[in-house]
Amino acid sequence: MKKMFKKIGKKADFKTMETTLIIFVFFVMLMIGFISYTQFQREGIEAQARRNIELRAIDVAELTSRPEFRCNDYSAQNCLDLYKIQSFSKTIKNNDEMIIHYSEIFGFSNITVKRIYPTPQQQSSIVLYEKKPNKITAKRKYSTPINIYDAVSRQYEFALLEIEYYS
Repeated sequence: MKKMFKKIGKKADFKTMETTLIIFVFFVMLMIGFISYTQFQREGIEAQARRNIELRAIDVAELTSRPEFRCNDYSAQNCLDLYKIQSFSKTIKNNDEMIIHYSEIFGFSNITVKRIYPTPQQQSSIVLYEKKPNKITAKRKYSTPINIYDAVSRQYEFALLEIEYYS
């Protein structure tokens, strides 16, 4: 009789161990699945955030179509008026209302026009707008070629519109 109980006890111990092992494997697989899922989700969110930053920077890059900067000659594409951007650059530094207004449009960015050809002796770069966040988590830099029109000399210059967009 004792042998029978001993045999049943060993069988029960084995069944209990088997059930425990199955539950353990199930939870390990569940954890692996959860970790994989959160990893994919995080990568997707980061990719979406990068796309949003790039789209926002492209929106900022379209400032050549804004009337306060563009040339009066509508046949020229991607053209900024030299005197308009110089005036804007000087005015925005001293005007808090303008800073607030343009921070809604440009966000945290640094927009610079670098004059390239023909290179003038005076002021080869014009900072149009600059606002940096307290903590920079990501920074994207975009450059696009543009024309600058000098209304006094009636000449076009080649330049780069450089945009650093922060998040």
